Parts: sequence; C-alpha cells; structure tokens
Amino acid sequence: MKKTMGFIPLLAGALILSACSVRQPAPTQTKVTEAHSLQAKSVKKSVLYRCQNKQRVTATYHFEGEQVKSVDILLGNNRQIKGLPLDNKAPNPVTFASKQYRWHADSTFSLATFAQSSSVMLFELGEERDLILAKNCRIDSAATVKLNK
Repeated sequence: MKKTMGFIPLLAGALILSACSVRQPAPTQTKVTEAHSLQAKSVKKSVLYRCQNKQRVTATYHFEGEQVKSVDILLGNNRQIKGLPLDNKAPNPVTFASKQYRWHADSTFSLATFAQSSSVMLFELGEERDLILAKNCRIDSAATVKLNK
C-alpha cells in the first residue's frame, strides 16, 4: 500500500504536466509547398514592340500573381534599362518610372493581356525637357510568342 501511495502523486504530477505542455506540430510538407507556390507566382513575360522610326523595344515584365511589379527594357540592341518599378501614383494606369526613365503601357495592361497591349512610349527624363526614345509602339505578335516559349 505504501508503494501505491508514492506512485499516485507521481502519476498526478505527470498528468498535470502533460496537460499543460504545448504540443508542437510535426514539420510538414505544407510549409515547403506554400513557399514553392509563392515562388511559382513570380512570372516574367516578354514582349517585342516595333515602334515609330523602326525602333525595336523588348520589354520583360515581372509579375507577382496577377500584378505587374517592374519592367526591364532593351532599346534596340544595346541600351538596357533594368528594373523600372511600377509607379502607382502616376496618372496613367500603367506607368513604370525611375529618376531617369518613364515607360507608359496601355491602360488595359495585365498578365492576361500583356501580349495584346500596345500604344506604349519610352521617355528619358531631362532637366529642361524629356526625350522620347520610343513611341507609337505596336506588338510584334510572332516574335512575342517566340520570346515566351
């Protein structure tokens, strides 16, 4: 009987401790899958534009989900403009801007319509006036399809 009397408080203490302990869930594949799906939502889409004066512009748009975040531009074969961020404060619905450049896209521009939106312009911002680098740009559909394969 003395042995069981010593065992009962020990058993009660163990039950209390186990009830108070916080159980940590075992690591699962869910966290890895969630991280992978977030990365999968970052998408790049390229468009080749033919502009006035036979100027060629290649724009690579960076999307997160359905939202465009920035654009990289290749003007002709040599002038690269990297990482123009979306300017949410601009009056034009889709404008990418830095201190030196501004790229205006069509107001209907989105991930779903990136290969259909035309009427884009590229400006180099100047102290006294801006210089238009490309205007009246239209999509070269065949080249755009090849860029995105």
